[in-house]
Amino acid sequence: MVYNCLYLQVLKGNTNWVDVVKNSIPVIYARYIRLYPVSWYIRGCIRMELYGQPWSEVPAKLFAPVAPDKALLGHVRSTLNNTNVMECFKLCLVTTQCKSFNFCHQLKTCEVSDSTTTSSANGLEDHQGCNYYEPESYQWITP
Repeated sequence: MVYNCLYLQVLKGNTNWVDVVKNSIPVIYARYIRLYPVSWYIRGCIRMELYGQPWSEVPAKLFAPVAPDKALLGHVRSTLNNTNVMECFKLCLVTTQCKSFNFCHQLKTCEVSDSTTTSSANGLEDHQGCNYYEPESYQWITP
């Protein structure tokens, strides 16, 4: 299954420079949001504020621990120290090249990888205190 964050809806804006118009849309998970003005009077202009919810459970639904005490080495693209597993989820979601990650509980280190066990010639290696995570039931969409 591919989750494409393509959501098309025409939202009604204000008709003067004073009024504020609030629009609500269904919950979406997106890295980018783009607005295209479709009509205007004299000159097109957009001002927008987005409000969302904290990422408490969203990443946990997207990734699953594949192997405890294992790590995929040799494909690390970036590392984040002094973190927790939720921050590691978030880092992977906003890193374009991230396909999987290792999280080491003892060292509190996140290693974002550009490969998975299925696409890598190297398999998982024993790494005490680390867990290897892969995306669950979706594919990456690159911009």
